[in-house]
Amino acid sequence: MYSPEVGPPREAPAPELVEAGFAFEIAEAPLFHRPLGLADIAHAMVLRETGIIPAEPARSLIAVLLEAYEQPAEQFPYNAEFGEIYNCRERYFAERLGPDAGWLHAGRPRREAGPVAPCLLVPPTEPAFFSHAVGLSQAIPGQADPAA
Repeated sequence: MYSPEVGPPREAPAPELVEAGFAFEIAEAPLFHRPLGLADIAHAMVLRETGIIPAEPARSLIAVLLEAYEQPAEQFPYNAEFGEIYNCRERYFAERLGPDAGWLHAGRPRREAGPVAPCLLVPPTEPAFFSHAVGLSQAIPGQADPAA
């Protein structure tokens, strides 16, 4: 059940969902832990730099994000019973910061760090990847059916 307070749902999801979906994604946590952390830290720093988040909540939020980033993924509380990687991170931040964890969502969709993280895994020495990605992003809209 959703709680209107802070953070994700507190009740455990169905066992079938845990086994079929969340456990699969949690297995990928070691790969995405640090890139997700970088995306979150960068976002929080921009929020502070632009004055969107007040100084004290920013200090607390960034400190917890840095702490999580430095923690090895294997020691971070990723647990499929709490959902996928993002839900586990959100739960951890809410437990540590209370309502101040909500600042992480200011100015971006709730799960925006997810699509950013894989981009941070691509070595900067692979410019061809980025040029192909840009070409693909420009080509896709042209494939849409205007009558649809």
